[in-house]
Amino acid sequence: MTTEFSGINRRADLLTPKEAAAYLRVPIKSLYNRVQRKEISHIRLGRLLRFKKSELDRVLKVTSALELEDCSPSPGKAS
Repeated sequence: MTTEFSGINRRADLLTPKEAAAYLRVPIKSLYNRVQRKEISHIRLGRLLRFKKSELDRVLKVTSALELEDCSPSPGKAS
Protein backbone atom coordinates (compact mmCIF):
# COMPACT_ATOMS: atom_id res chain seq x y z
CA MET A 1 0.00 0.00 0.00
CA THR A 2 1.42 3.38 -1.05
CA THR A 3 0.48 6.60 0.67
CA GLU A 4 0.92 10.00 -0.96
CA PHE A 5 1.01 13.12 1.17
CA SER A 6 -0.67 16.05 -0.59
CA GLY A 7 0.66 14.86 -3.94
CA ILE A 8 4.28 15.46 -2.93
CA ASN A 9 6.76 12.98 -4.30
CA ARG A 10 8.84 12.73 -1.13
CA ARG A 11 11.85 11.18 -2.84
CA ALA A 12 12.12 13.92 -5.44
CA ASP A 13 11.42 16.81 -3.06
CA LEU A 14 13.59 15.86 -0.06
CA LEU A 15 17.34 15.51 -0.49
CA THR A 16 19.97 14.05 1.81
CA PRO A 17 22.86 16.34 2.82
CA LYS A 18 25.12 14.62 0.27
CA GLU A 19 22.52 15.10 -2.49
CA ALA A 20 21.90 18.71 -1.45
CA ALA A 21 25.61 19.53 -1.51
CA ALA A 22 25.92 17.97 -4.95
CA TYR A 23 22.84 19.87 -6.16
CA LEU A 24 24.31 23.17 -4.91
CA ARG A 25 27.77 22.16 -6.16
CA VAL A 26 29.40 22.93 -2.82
CA PRO A 27 31.42 20.76 -0.44
CA ILE A 28 29.26 19.09 2.20
CA LYS A 29 31.13 21.04 4.90
CA SER A 30 29.98 24.31 3.27
CA LEU A 31 26.41 23.03 3.32
CA TYR A 32 26.62 22.25 7.05
CA ASN A 33 28.21 25.67 7.70
CA ARG A 34 25.32 27.40 5.92
CA VAL A 35 22.82 25.33 7.91
CA GLN A 36 24.56 26.32 11.14
CA ARG A 37 24.44 30.02 10.12
CA LYS A 38 20.73 29.52 9.31
CA GLU A 39 21.25 30.44 5.65
CA ILE A 40 19.66 27.18 4.49
CA SER A 41 16.58 25.76 6.16
CA HIS A 42 16.27 22.04 6.68
CA ILE A 43 13.97 19.37 8.01
CA ARG A 44 15.10 17.16 10.86
CA LEU A 45 13.77 13.60 10.88
CA GLY A 46 15.15 12.26 14.13
CA ARG A 47 18.91 12.54 13.69
CA LEU A 48 18.66 12.90 9.91
CA LEU A 49 18.66 16.16 7.99
CA ARG A 50 16.72 16.58 4.78
CA PHE A 51 16.53 19.54 2.43
CA LYS A 52 13.61 20.63 0.28
CA LYS A 53 14.65 21.02 -3.33
CA SER A 54 12.47 24.15 -3.61
CA GLU A 55 14.40 25.72 -0.70
CA LEU A 56 17.71 24.89 -2.37
CA ASP A 57 16.44 26.51 -5.58
CA ARG A 58 15.63 29.64 -3.57
CA VAL A 59 19.11 29.64 -2.03
CA LEU A 60 20.67 29.29 -5.47
CA LYS A 61 18.63 32.17 -6.84
CA VAL A 62 19.48 34.49 -3.94
CA THR A 63 23.15 33.61 -3.48
CA SER A 64 24.09 33.40 -7.15
CA ALA A 65 23.26 37.08 -7.64
CA LEU A 66 25.24 38.08 -4.55
CA GLU A 67 28.20 35.84 -5.32
CA LEU A 68 28.46 37.20 -8.84
CA GLU A 69 28.99 40.65 -7.36
CA ASP A 70 31.70 39.29 -5.07
CA CYS A 71 33.47 37.37 -7.85
CA SER A 72 34.96 40.43 -9.51
CA PRO A 73 38.76 40.06 -9.67
CA SER A 74 40.78 41.86 -7.03
CA PRO A 75 43.17 44.56 -8.26
CA GLY A 76 46.63 43.15 -8.90
CA LYS A 77 45.48 39.54 -9.27
CA ALA A 78 45.39 37.77 -12.60
CA SER A 79 42.17 35.98 -13.56
